[in-house]
Amino acid sequence: MSIFALIPIVFLIVLLIGLKKPAFIVAPLTLLITILLAYFLWKQDVNLMALSVLEGMIYGLWPIGIIILGSITLSNLMIESGAVKEIQILIGTISNDARITVVLVAWGLESFLESIAGFGSGLALPISILTVMGVSPLKAGVVALLANSVPTAYGGVGIGIIALANTSGIPLNEIMNFISWQLFLPSLIVPFVITRVIAGSWQKVKEIFWVPLFAGLGQGIGMALPFDASLVAILSGALNIGGGIVATNIFYPHLKTKQTINIKKAFITLAPFLIAIGLILITGPLFPIINQWVSTFKTELIIYPGAKPLVIRWIADAGVLLLLAGFVGALIQGLSLDKIGTTFAKTLIQLQKTIIVLVSILAMSKVMTYSGMIDSLSQGFAQYLGSLYPLFAPILGTIGVLVTGSVASSGILMGSLQAEMGRVLQISPAWLVAMNASGATAGKMLAPHSVAIVMAAIGSSDEESNITSMIFKFLLGYVGILMMISMLGYILAV
Repeated sequence: MSIFALIPIVFLIVLLIGLKKPAFIVAPLTLLITILLAYFLWKQDVNLMALSVLEGMIYGLWPIGIIILGSITLSNLMIESGAVKEIQILIGTISNDARITVVLVAWGLESFLESIAGFGSGLALPISILTVMGVSPLKAGVVALLANSVPTAYGGVGIGIIALANTSGIPLNEIMNFISWQLFLPSLIVPFVITRVIAGSWQKVKEIFWVPLFAGLGQGIGMALPFDASLVAILSGALNIGGGIVATNIFYPHLKTKQTINIKKAFITLAPFLIAIGLILITGPLFPIINQWVSTFKTELIIYPGAKPLVIRWIADAGVLLLLAGFVGALIQGLSLDKIGTTFAKTLIQLQKTIIVLVSILAMSKVMTYSGMIDSLSQGFAQYLGSLYPLFAPILGTIGVLVTGSVASSGILMGSLQAEMGRVLQISPAWLVAMNASGATAGKMLAPHSVAIVMAAIGSSDEESNITSMIFKFLLGYVGILMMISMLGYILAV
């Protein structure tokens, strides 16, 4: 039966990667195949199956859908207001040295933008800044994709691991704790690699050694902070940039520019981000009175018998707070209500296909879980891989992103399987589930939509084969490191 349980996943891979069919068509077809398999082979009750589909679809709309809507709306409003161009100017006031800029922009700024909006939203701006500074489009595209790795674990204010926790049933704080350990070494390595791409030699990297080190430490330490996922997402990106700026000021003042920052203009430019951070902070656990009050505005739904209730938080939800921050920030930046409304409407249209994919994959995941298909898969993997399975845990996360395009969807697709494998093999389920998210960060570098955004940003598709071949070599090394870390965790019985 385990072979038949693989059919939906293989179908997704073949049609999306092999035949390059659009995801918004493939995902609903895969859901249909999953339903047919669950009914005919796993004898799933029709009524219960309908409820599992409904539960998956509702969860795809809230909180995942609302977070995507909030983050992309905020991003689009900043583009409309011209704030994105102002951010480019702000970065230029720190240093004009390309080696430092690539750390601050491709590693730091991209991480921060990814933490707020996710879904590849931080890819285009770093490329435009680097090319303006004289970096070749090929190198700018490569470093943007390389940097689109570690920070994506918390992309979209942590929606990927939030979805992973919900799908797998593993407590979110346990997953976050293990991710911080698994991705600490990659956090240190990636900024040095992207600096090497721009610098051309390790000797030139060595000359600004402390900048990539501090930026990498900022990302790694940020992911280990004991806060909720949304706040960790934002703070890790902010500490990433902050680390690079601090290192530049302390160790390389001769490489700084003499430009001064207009504080008022900087505040207006960053207003949506600052408001988002403030709202997420004051409604979180750090302020228990406010947190308890806003948490009362919620609706709990138990759709599938015996399942955990779906909780819809009408205020204390990152997506709602991002929408509010985007609207208020846009007003501060001078956008009219009509322009804000038009941008929001365009965003809704822009996200139609994305939402179709998400609700289909989530419904598919619920059907596979409740029908017993995930159990069948785990038993098959346990039989053929046994104690070697931890080596393959990150690979499943990588494949999930290459197929679906997002860390959230990878977690939805593979999270239940990883958790069940941990129980079957008596390996920490939380460790394996976290490794799914860590492995997913590798897949983000070559996710089809990531490559498409980069090709559009550099204004050419001629370099696609060169860029993907360069990234693929690094991806193999990145996954290899995660495989060793995964196996080490198993050996040490974390």
